[in-house]
Amino acid sequence: SLDVAQSSRHQVEAGTNYAIDYAGLYPHVMIRIFKEETKGLGAYSTNGGKTWTSFAAYPPFVTNGYSNTYTNETNFAAISADASAIVWNMEKYGVYYSTDFGSTWKASATKASLLAGYRVIADKVTPGTFYLYANLTTADSSGYLYKSVDNGANWTVVRSDLEYDDSWASNNFRLFVSPDAAGDLWITQGANIYKCDDPNGNWCAWYQYTGEIPWTGKANDDNVVYHSTDGGKTLVAADSLLYATYIGFGKGKTAGVSAVYAAGMVKPGIAGVFRSDDQ
Repeated sequence: SLDVAQSSRHQVEAGTNYAIDYAGLYPHVMIRIFKEETKGLGAYSTNGGKTWTSFAAYPPFVTNGYSNTYTNETNFAAISADASAIVWNMEKYGVYYSTDFGSTWKASATKASLLAGYRVIADKVTPGTFYLYANLTTADSSGYLYKSVDNGANWTVVRSDLEYDDSWASNNFRLFVSPDAAGDLWITQGANIYKCDDPNGNWCAWYQYTGEIPWTGKANDDNVVYHSTDGGKTLVAADSLLYATYIGFGKGKTAGVSAVYAAGMVKPGIAGVFRSDDQ
């Protein structure tokens, strides 16, 4: 019920949580990643989050110097559509995967330096398929979309022409996966910053704007939001959006077609959360 507060929270109290995901075909199976080494750095649930079991082991991780607790906040995990595999991407050590709910972990064969620290996303329909958007500044000036079809063991490049930026802006260059079909992806490509009506001349992005300054990626100087139905091979611009920083999905008006939600801007000065029922 949206009108009644829950009587209890999740059963594994583990401080800061960095990632949570559900299996697309079995959404009652979930995983989450958190901060405390003593509680396994992560846990899984088979009953929709009512109770959680900590992972028995975890990949190599970085500790801080004074408490030996997990400190990297830019690491992410996802669970495959059929709940058979967990893929975990560490900031320093790269992608590891488990096929036994975290009892053992194997390193990806793809170099950690190419993948480490980026969000890993599971296809919600196809078991074993995962995606990763490498969205930070690279030596060859490209933002990469990677794909794995073997639970994260190996990764190949799908695209090398996406936007990218420095780490401070990377959260606005994101990959999202729709539950509607295999390979149904949405990609955000940054934002626009407008000058606020501020006596100090500050720049900000969610209020009343005067005077435009583009805040874009460094590949094509482009804020376009893209939609793909073939795993990123082809991209179609969502022309009705000026930009978006986050995409979400919910029950649509037509069976099998999710409502798509975008946090962003439809035109200069009109920012907020918007819904589309026609993709």
